[in-house]
Amino acid sequence: MIVTLGAAAQAQDGPPSEEWMAHCARNLAPEQLPEKVVRAYCQCMAGIGEEADMLAWSQIQLERSYPPAHVQCHEAARK
Repeated sequence: MIVTLGAAAQAQDGPPSEEWMAHCARNLAPEQLPEKVVRAYCQCMAGIGEEADMLAWSQIQLERSYPPAHVQCHEAARK
């Protein structure tokens, strides 16, 4: 299954939850990315899967579960 940013945007019903944004930011903390990049990446990934599942996963688990979306979101966040 290939997930694209278009599909992610359609799957999300409104802005990402604060809980998701905080969890995602904690996952990315070791990478020491600028806050703008972290925010953009987390917003992009928010609509990819079920939030309840994604809140239980580490960054590595997210990357392995949704590789195309992860790559696309990282690239988009760094623009």
